[in-house]
Amino acid sequence: MSNQDETRWGIDRTWRNPIITGIFGLIIGVVAANLQAKAVKDQYFLENRARTGEIVTSQFSRYIDKFQRLIQVQRDYRDKKMTKEDAERMAIVLNQQRVDARAKLFNALSALRLYYGDNVTDIVVEFQTWDEEQATKRISDLPEITQWRGYQTKILAAMREEIQQRAWHL
Repeated sequence: MSNQDETRWGIDRTWRNPIITGIFGLIIGVVAANLQAKAVKDQYFLENRARTGEIVTSQFSRYIDKFQRLIQVQRDYRDKKMTKEDAERMAIVLNQQRVDARAKLFNALSALRLYYGDNVTDIVVEFQTWDEEQATKRISDLPEITQWRGYQTKILAAMREEIQQRAWHL
């Protein structure tokens, strides 16, 4: 055999297999690193969706609770179960708590826009618009608390659906 038969493309046969293995190893390493980076990014967003969802759930419950207590004070006064002074004092405290709870809820809902898609965001905007309309009404003119709970259920269901869809893709 001639020396030319033992080499192909200027590579000695003894080096050909390790070079080919090295090239394939490099390609596989780059692909694996990219897949791992994507998995870490997806996991990060999934965890933030879940954490944001927990915050929204908690803040929504607090907001509804404060509204419900404020409405109940109004009803107790109307039904003569408490004096005007007691009702006014309670209403001032509860209204401030409701305002604080609303601000925290709206902050949490704003964070949803970072981690959730259009379906969730559209429902959140619909709720915020509706809630703005309720904010100008007198307590006696407010709708039943079930309407706030309806929005809460609708938003949380959309969030849960999106989290479950994304979890299946990891």
